[in-house]
Amino acid sequence: MSLGSQRVAGLDIGQTSTKLVVLEKKGDGARLVKTAIFRNREEGIIDTEELGEHLLSWLREQNCSNLDHFLGLPQYMVMTQIADFPPGSESKLEEMVSYETQQLAGLTDEAFIHDHRRLKGFYRYQNPVLIAVCRESMVTHQLEILDARELKINNLFMNGQALYTSFLNSRPDKAPESMFRQIVAGDTYVASHPDKALDGIGLLLDIGAENTTLTVVFEGQILHVSSFLFGGDFFTEALARHLGSSELETEKTKRNSRLNLEDSQSPLTRTAQNFVVELESALDNWRGHDPEASKLKVAAVYLSGGGSRLTGFAEYLQKTYNCPVESLAPTAGGKTGEDGALYSIAYGLALQGLAEETPAEALSLAPPRLRWLTRRRKRIPHLFAAAGLLALLCIGYFALSFFVELNFARPKLKKRREELFLCEAIVPELKKSKEAIKRYQQMLQPFAARGNRNRTCVRGLELLSQAKQEGDWFYFMADPLSYVGATDPFEFRRSAAKTGGNRSLLGTPVGSRTQEPEQEVVASSVMPWQGLVVSGFTLVKRQNPLENVKKMKEILNQSQVFKGVDMNPDLSSKDAQVMKPWSEIFRMRPFSLICPLAEVEFGPEKNEGKSK
Repeated sequence: MSLGSQRVAGLDIGQTSTKLVVLEKKGDGARLVKTAIFRNREEGIIDTEELGEHLLSWLREQNCSNLDHFLGLPQYMVMTQIADFPPGSESKLEEMVSYETQQLAGLTDEAFIHDHRRLKGFYRYQNPVLIAVCRESMVTHQLEILDARELKINNLFMNGQALYTSFLNSRPDKAPESMFRQIVAGDTYVASHPDKALDGIGLLLDIGAENTTLTVVFEGQILHVSSFLFGGDFFTEALARHLGSSELETEKTKRNSRLNLEDSQSPLTRTAQNFVVELESALDNWRGHDPEASKLKVAAVYLSGGGSRLTGFAEYLQKTYNCPVESLAPTAGGKTGEDGALYSIAYGLALQGLAEETPAEALSLAPPRLRWLTRRRKRIPHLFAAAGLLALLCIGYFALSFFVELNFARPKLKKRREELFLCEAIVPELKKSKEAIKRYQQMLQPFAARGNRNRTCVRGLELLSQAKQEGDWFYFMADPLSYVGATDPFEFRRSAAKTGGNRSLLGTPVGSRTQEPEQEVVASSVMPWQGLVVSGFTLVKRQNPLENVKKMKEILNQSQVFKGVDMNPDLSSKDAQVMKPWSEIFRMRPFSLICPLAEVEFGPEKNEGKSK
């Protein structure tokens, strides 16, 4: 199918054959693409259930299984009526049609499907409305048989109106003004000559194998639609009884036979007379509901269907009704004449399928579920298109937002870049300043620590006075660098070149009694004050000579000033000098305690890390 084209299939399922018509719509034109016929009877298929098993495979052979199919309902399944309602709004019309539908349906609990179309005022009707009603159960049964075989059914119309649509297509001069808008071969015909309309009624007859569909047309519009039980098989059966042959052989004989108007005893002539009787009975039934209809004479007869191909039958009807009798066949190419008359209903169904999106006159008898499935199938491509369009819009929106945001961010980024370049030039100077600040802080730490030592000494003396036991006596307390004559208990040893010599608590070199010239000492090389050394004498007890010293250690360790207080195994030179008189005269024993401070002024590791 070319771009911009639409193909639909009209499917007329009859008792003996199934007719297929494929139409293609391109722009404002329509073209007959294909016609095909599936002969049910010759294939041995006798009912719809069996037909459903073969129909889809046959459509696949015709390359039509994927098309939208429009089916026709046999006219005996549908009740129709033309009601004349007073002018009013569409909502009021719906209410009146619903009430009229209930009247047509009668007193029954069954569900009914109905549809209606407004008609142009004609005959005695001022505001005519064509109403069609059918049982939902019958329609659903047929759909279950066909739809179960995955047949793509789009809608259902009644055969009588499809026949009327085909008539309007082939006889546009019979249509009323603004009634016929069917597209034919690219041209749109709108009749503008009412004087060309029929003076009487026109009979549209589609003669099938067992039934005949009847549509009465007046002034180009439908006046009545019905069917009666009489078809081509009746001619075959009458001829078979006359010849004494089988129906299959008689069917072949009938094709070559001719209805003789002069021979009233011929089985074909007698059957034709019975056909007219049944036709008149159907017309009388209609006239019984509309007494004024008896004044309308038959002005023309249009034949279609397989039963109408009997030679001489048209002449017989022409003689009976004294009016023109013509064959009703599609006019948009393809089959014409008697062969084309087989496809009139299928052609009308396809035409209604092409025009169903317009406010057409076709009556839809599809159940609600089928209508919903059809709408969903039609809207799914629009849904995909909308999703694709939405995706494109989102992509476009995000792309546009990105470029807009980029344009807004560009001046900010430019300013930020300038600031970063400026910072890049300032950062090295800041690093140098930071290093200088660290260096000065390291140099100031010993001075800040020296200022805090007096308070530490006072707190230490108060704690030692509290810890001293009765009879003991302290005579010396100093920092480790002032403890002369013994090994440094805290092992803070520095070379004279680095530290400038060991200095006492007061800052004078330890072990030097002479005044030395002042030297400049690097602040980062000054060692922290980590503890005190205490020397004294304790009373000697026989059982435990150092009992008082142990008590002092416990008291000092429980304080917040010292931690890890322990004995000093080495004594200073001064301790050795005064040891003899105290031990001989006062019987006291010297001792020395190492008292590390709980809080160190500044650690060597921390100091060394800052000096790097």
